[in-house]
Amino acid sequence: MLKQRLDELEERIGRAALRAGRRREEITLVAITKLFPASAIQEAYALGIRHFGENYVQEFEGKARDVADLADARFHFVGHLQSNKAQRAAELFHAI
Repeated sequence: MLKQRLDELEERIGRAALRAGRRREEITLVAITKLFPASAIQEAYALGIRHFGENYVQEFEGKARDVADLADARFHFVGHLQSNKAQRAAELFHAI
């Protein structure tokens, strides 16, 4: 089911890129994985997704160990970041 949804999304992104006069390669798909288990990230990674977004520092801390072996995966923090969690977020995420 995830593969089918991803294929449909890729088609939509491709059409939108054409309408905007851009190449598909210029667009980065960031899969938001908040509230999904690490196994969902691993499944999406196996299908070719490399950028993942989270918006809970503490939740991602619990997943980070399980996805550490995904060598070229990039993790983005998205959303509001509390100042007391900024240092830990900077340690965990590739982009904020």
